[in-house]
Amino acid sequence: MSNCSLKSQPSESIFIFAGEASGDLYGARLIEQLKKIYPQASFFGVGGNKLQNAGLEIIYPLERFSVMGFSDVLKALPRLIKSLFYLRKLIISRQPKLCLFIDQPDFSLRLAKLLRQKKFSGKIVQFVAPTVWAYKKQRATLFAKHFDLLLTLFSFEPAYFAHTQLKTVWVGHPLVEVIEQHREKTHITEEKNKNLLSIFPGSRPGEIQRNLPIQLEAACLFCNHLKNTKWEIAISESNPAFQADYCKIIENARQKSLFQGPITLVPFDKRYELMRSSSFALAKSGTVTLELALFGCPTLVSYELSFLNRFIATHLLKVDLPFYCIVNILKKKEIFHEMIKEKITPTAIFKKLLQLEFDVEKKETLKRECKELFSLLQGEKKPTIAACEAIAQLCGNL
Repeated sequence: MSNCSLKSQPSESIFIFAGEASGDLYGARLIEQLKKIYPQASFFGVGGNKLQNAGLEIIYPLERFSVMGFSDVLKALPRLIKSLFYLRKLIISRQPKLCLFIDQPDFSLRLAKLLRQKKFSGKIVQFVAPTVWAYKKQRATLFAKHFDLLLTLFSFEPAYFAHTQLKTVWVGHPLVEVIEQHREKTHITEEKNKNLLSIFPGSRPGEIQRNLPIQLEAACLFCNHLKNTKWEIAISESNPAFQADYCKIIENARQKSLFQGPITLVPFDKRYELMRSSSFALAKSGTVTLELALFGCPTLVSYELSFLNRFIATHLLKVDLPFYCIVNILKKKEIFHEMIKEKITPTAIFKKLLQLEFDVEKKETLKRECKELFSLLQGEKKPTIAACEAIAQLCGNL
């Protein structure tokens, strides 16, 4: 990359959008590499603390866009629309050389379309592909119309855009770099606490309210059943602002289950230590399941949908995949047991946990399969470097 002929001018700027905690993490790493290509560039956009520390001028905090599920989006729609048009106005005013969108492809597509309508001449790049392999396949054609480059996390994704003119490059998943760096910094071994059950309910208020009560009650039932071995429960606390919600849910679960053992809230920045030390985990479907797999933690995956969200997904979008957990999708078989298609209950999760606890062969197979994931998530180069090299190649045409 040091041989790249691109030279930045003081006036050059790059817009970055990251509306999720994962995007904030990946975006910060991308800025580090982009600064090597554009040493004088300035960065502005949407992000969190990590992007801000990396040098991003924050226009909106990422929390403004952290909504998921059709019902949550509908509630936030006025705010999202207002933000969408403000960002368009700002981008057109500043005329950055590059707009880099990280994840949240539906929002990215809407903003990219608005920018093209205003004759925005800069390059527009999407990092993390829309899941056209799951639903709304027509988005591939729409992305090809408004974007200059698509960078994918998984090697199977470019094939879904091959029928379009959109340049699509598999760069790999930055989680590989993040977790390797974590291991190097902490100098730890993969020792598990034999009696620790961890819960990862999600990061948004709606996810926490829908997932955690069911997951925690199931965990309490499990620990009560194995009370002679003194199990402990830990909950990954994604945002301390929601602590009152966590505490209320914990109190309700204790009253229902009569569980008296330890239930600990673990800060988000300590989640990898929690994953590393847990013997089991209950997690909502999403990137967190991939993180747990890379730490070799046996996990049950669930996601409690509202009635409206389930109806739209099933009957309108007609989403019907063999697997919904990305670990299972990558391995093309069930590694982590999923409880997503059906209505889940604490008792159902408890029974699956108990089954896994006494299935030694299953646990060993699971750990072996998880170790193989690294080779599916990274090519010859580190994902962040591969992504920035593809961006540099594109921007050489400016």
